[in-house]
Amino acid sequence: MADRLTVDGVTFDVPDEDDWELGELAEFGRLRDKWGDMGATIALVWIVKHRADASFTVEQAERVKVGQVDHQEELEDDAVPLGTVETRGSSSSERKPESSPDASLTPDGSGAQ
Repeated sequence: MADRLTVDGVTFDVPDEDDWELGELAEFGRLRDKWGDMGATIALVWIVKHRADASFTVEQAERVKVGQVDHQEELEDDAVPLGTVETRGSSSSERKPESSPDASLTPDGSGAQ
């Protein structure tokens, strides 16, 4: 799964955890402990921006406004979220929720009432 993070209109690829430096992983844990789920977002902002500009600090990441950040997780081509089914000819963005069988059908499937 490839994740992208857009900050101030610039889109960054979020590196796979295996590609993180130990310091980045430690900072991610520290920020998550301090700020909860929002700390994870702060850490991701810091990681991608710091990799592009080594002078970008954690304190700067903490001051980024919510409206400046868009985190997109891209599903793998064959991934189908639980509770959805693909309809024939639909794209991955056109998934429809599963529904119960048609109420007009009788137990024998004839539809006659």
